[in-house]
Amino acid sequence: MDLGGVDVWGQIALETSQMYVSEGGAAKSRTTIEKLPDKVLLNVFCYLSHREICRVARVCKRWRQIAYDTRLWKHVSLRPEVSGLHVSSLENLLHLVSVRFGPSLRYIELPIELITHTVLHELANKCPNLTHMLLDFSTAMQLHDFSEMQAFPTKLKYMCICLSEVIFMEGFMRKIYNFINGLEILHLIGTYEKVEEEEEEIYEVINVHKLKSATPNLRVINLYGINFVDDSHIDAFSSNCIQLECLAVNYCSKVTGSTMKTLFQRSRRLTCLLMQGTNLQSEYVMQVEWEKSSIQELDITATDLSTECLIDMLSRIPGLRFLSAGQLNNFNDNVLKAWTELGNTRNLIALDLDRSDNLSDDALHKFLSRHGHQLYGLALSGMPHITDQLWQSVLPILTNAKILVMGTQERLGVNIHVDQLMDGIANSCPHLERLELRWDPENLRFSDKSQKAIDILRVKCIKMKCLSLRTIANSSCIFVTSTSIVQKFCNNDFTRQYIPTAGIDFFLKNISIGSYKNVNLHLWDVGGLALHGNMLDKYVFGAHIILLVYDVTNSSSFDILDEWLSKIKSFIEAYDEIPLIAVVGNKCDMEHQRTVKRDRSHRFAAENGYPYHDMSARTGEAVSLCIAGLAAQVLGVRLTRTDQDFHKPIIIAEIGDTVDINSIHKVVKRFPTKKQFPLAFHPRFPASKSTVCALQ
Repeated sequence: MDLGGVDVWGQIALETSQMYVSEGGAAKSRTTIEKLPDKVLLNVFCYLSHREICRVARVCKRWRQIAYDTRLWKHVSLRPEVSGLHVSSLENLLHLVSVRFGPSLRYIELPIELITHTVLHELANKCPNLTHMLLDFSTAMQLHDFSEMQAFPTKLKYMCICLSEVIFMEGFMRKIYNFINGLEILHLIGTYEKVEEEEEEIYEVINVHKLKSATPNLRVINLYGINFVDDSHIDAFSSNCIQLECLAVNYCSKVTGSTMKTLFQRSRRLTCLLMQGTNLQSEYVMQVEWEKSSIQELDITATDLSTECLIDMLSRIPGLRFLSAGQLNNFNDNVLKAWTELGNTRNLIALDLDRSDNLSDDALHKFLSRHGHQLYGLALSGMPHITDQLWQSVLPILTNAKILVMGTQERLGVNIHVDQLMDGIANSCPHLERLELRWDPENLRFSDKSQKAIDILRVKCIKMKCLSLRTIANSSCIFVTSTSIVQKFCNNDFTRQYIPTAGIDFFLKNISIGSYKNVNLHLWDVGGLALHGNMLDKYVFGAHIILLVYDVTNSSSFDILDEWLSKIKSFIEAYDEIPLIAVVGNKCDMEHQRTVKRDRSHRFAAENGYPYHDMSARTGEAVSLCIAGLAAQVLGVRLTRTDQDFHKPIIIAEIGDTVDINSIHKVVKRFPTKKQFPLAFHPRFPASKSTVCALQ
């Protein structure tokens, strides 16, 4: 952080040099953090998150004054679900804008509840240097009224809009078109969901054709996961944005590439094209004049381009530097060979071939032997036939590598010797900054020298910033306050006998969520006694999801949720990552005995900003679907219809115990105007036994 050219660390050295030792050897002066100058403390505070700054502001008046310095509030996120600050009301936000943010504010993220014309007016008036803005409409069910909006930040260079699936944005966009002519970077984030063979109504929630007319200076356009974007929208942007340098349409499934030829003819400066997960057609891609293009970065992952198209395209691109071509069935040895012989690979510095199963290790070895020395990044993951043997043979060539990704989550027939691999990396890749291993833990073999290999890696790869061992795929820790729900989810077991949990029980469940095929859920079943114990903060720490469960037939279990929530909030407010909290009503199958009204529980969840779910541990209704849905939200994916159907329980009609006629007591039939008298009850089923259908 620039603090006016003052050498703050020089001040620390100066103050330290003023310490002296008396004849007895005891120091008479000692520098502590309380004695540091304000400018030094300000520089220390700039390394803290805004949550931590708000905490340290409570220490003393001096620290509070430093924490309020506007230079610490240049980049602000007000989205608590992504580690931002939670602002409880519009009045508080307006006060922050005028007092705390002011002219220093450069970047701000606003959730839907804070996007109002009043807030935008205040930002326009009080924050003249605001250049970056994110507006999150993704969870919106209704927009605020923008009919009176007359002002909007005018110096924006970067804007990101998270779109809603059902809310039309044109009313809002029409108000800001005149203020965003200077935009250079535009991100439109959709609600991508990969659904196969489903016909759903798709709404064009934002008018791209009008938007392109208001943004002629765009250099970077990112249309991510927008289900209505097609080739006509790409054509619209290319017709007006002549300075376009980067276009990303990842996961826009309606894009086929029919306007790609026109795109390159118009956008001569285009150097980056990202089209992962699109529906590119080979005939359209082959029509592009690749030899005249300036493309340096290309992402065609998870497309369905033919082998002929891949050879034609790669052999004609003159200056390709980065290629991501994973999950392509037609990317085979012939493509790699033709690209080497006919194309220009001299400028290639990064290659990602994740899950390219049709590439042989021999072809990869030949390619890397020729070009490995020039690569800064290499990803050969997701291929079971690529083991540590290939890596050991090519590591001496990868002398300039900064990023390496290797391994597959599939179980292999051979073992991976980690210590030998680490030793080879340490000796061959001195510039390595990131290393990612994705092998299944059952295939990893460690020896007594493994710790030594890690130490060698740390000593020789001094630029190493990240070592990722993704050997258990993805893992989430779930904090639950109901034993019956955990038992039903993990073991598909239910018992009517109430056994209180003493302390905490641990469960593990492995499930598939979307594209993540190996997700380990660690469930911590916490007993009610933990509420008043001294271990609750230890249980909550590290949890990604917290389920607050109550009994819909027991109002006292609902009343105590306030106390649970208050204690949990006091613990998690200092966390960098706030866990996802949900309110769950158990025993929804006993609706006739419900004592907690639905509107009361829904209101409680809504007031605290948490999702609400009803489920039944007895029938299994919504148990698996709820937990899988929350885990998917943490992982940043969406459950497809197929996934949702998989997690819905199958209600089994079991043949219950037989009923003996003699066990049925006589009943009293009541006549309102006559004297009551007992009548024999004769049910209409066989005289001895009956089959009773019980829904379990």
